[in-house]
Amino acid sequence: MNRRLIVVLLMLLQMTTGAQVSVIRGTVVDEANAVIPGAEVRLEHLETGEKKTAFSSEVGAFSFLNVRQGKVRITVRLPGFQNWSQEVQLGHEELRLTVPLHVASASTPLINTRVKLPPRPRTVIWRPSPASREIATPGMR
Repeated sequence: MNRRLIVVLLMLLQMTTGAQVSVIRGTVVDEANAVIPGAEVRLEHLETGEKKTAFSSEVGAFSFLNVRQGKVRITVRLPGFQNWSQEVQLGHEELRLTVPLHVASASTPLINTRVKLPPRPRTVIWRPSPASREIATPGMR
């Protein structure tokens, strides 16, 4: 009897635990629908602050397993492309995404170009005058 009760409790625990996580799978593509490998995919759970990072594979695929249900932000980045970001509410079902990245235009900054430099130090150049050469300290030549 006790053994059956334990088995039933374990099955219930597994069912409730399994219902609290989800799976996110996706593919990163360009404007021509060609896959993009090597894109950084970031997942941030907005309720818990948990963060995960993955990279798209050679076929553009990425996945996050065992993601807690709730509101998450998914951000995809790759140099030469505009960043892509989306917030979604995760339920118990698997989320499938196709992430379209667009080539960055010349007006899209790829790096932070606004750098504040410290002030330049002043340089003092001393040129001795003929009068200052005649003054010498005893014992120094």
